[in-house]
Amino acid sequence: MRHTKTIIMYSMYELMGDQVTGGMKRFLELYRGLLQKEADVILYSPEKEASGFDGKQVIRLNPLKKKKGLPIGLCFAWNNYASVRKIRKNREAKVVVFDVPTAIGLVPFGIRHMVLFIRQDLVETRRSLFEGKRAWKWHIRYWSLLLSESLCFLQAEKIVTQCKKDAYEIKKRHVLLRRIIEDKLCIQINNVNASWMVPVSGQRIEDRHGYRIGFVGSVGDTKKGLLQLLKAVDIYRKKYGAITLYVIGDGSLLEDYKNEYSSEDTIFFGYVSKPMELIVNCDLFVAPSLTDSCPNTVLEAFYHNIPVIGSNRGGIPELLQNREAVFEPEENEIAAMLYDYRDPERRAALMDRQAKRKKQLTFDWAGALLDMILN
Repeated sequence: MRHTKTIIMYSMYELMGDQVTGGMKRFLELYRGLLQKEADVILYSPEKEASGFDGKQVIRLNPLKKKKGLPIGLCFAWNNYASVRKIRKNREAKVVVFDVPTAIGLVPFGIRHMVLFIRQDLVETRRSLFEGKRAWKWHIRYWSLLLSESLCFLQAEKIVTQCKKDAYEIKKRHVLLRRIIEDKLCIQINNVNASWMVPVSGQRIEDRHGYRIGFVGSVGDTKKGLLQLLKAVDIYRKKYGAITLYVIGDGSLLEDYKNEYSSEDTIFFGYVSKPMELIVNCDLFVAPSLTDSCPNTVLEAFYHNIPVIGSNRGGIPELLQNREAVFEPEENEIAAMLYDYRDPERRAALMDRQAKRKKQLTFDWAGALLDMILN
């Protein structure tokens, strides 16, 4: 069925770059899903070339140029002034934007019918970047983030979160806007059957210890909880014996972690384009995030039938729906849970429960979001 209402998807990040984040994967998944459903979609994005978009309507934007003291979304929108004005003139179109840092650039233009997708808890995500810095710097940053969120929530026609936890935190932070937010709020969890999730052909790698765990995530900051996992593995080895850890991901902290924790049994692979080809060799996948709304890595582990344990932060408990698989992201507690799941029978029982959850999370994600956007 052909949908007559135009949907504009606006991104300040290149979607077909070399290293695509989880949020960008989801943005691209939504774009392609809407096209498959014959929606009239126009993509505004700073792509270097239009290849990979099937000849559809793609407006190539100028790349982001940061200016000190200004939100990056405002810098990007100003650098693409003519294109943003064109979006504004299309008064009937639904404008899909992922996250406040991008959306704040559209607010001064008075963009109508903006559908704001919250892909991360902005405040909690940024809080980790201020660890060890003076408190007053964080307070200034906190209130600027709060202001940005408020302006975007007032401007948006709809606000879509990935999990109940994010929705709760947003309403808790913005007490004065609570009723307005509730009227606009929709919650849609992610799916297991995303188009990039396909069976992998990774060869089985032999492990001399017989117990191997895996981590996939950015190593550019502390929010993914890798440091807590590395410390937990050290504790495990001292208390319980041998274990192998695969760390897949790149970032500014990688060399520091490698220098301190790299060993024959803690292997840092850096960036890997298809991480699941390595993770399928693991007996257990660990998501120790300090903040994470709805990590694709957990869903990918589900897809490949790998048992998952994760922290009690963000939307991870909503994904797992199993108290026995959730831990406080603290090294001693993680080590204890790693020991609990050393037993193959416990891992098999965990996998049986997660198979049921995997079935629940297999659905038409793009179709559900299309209904939210248009209705």
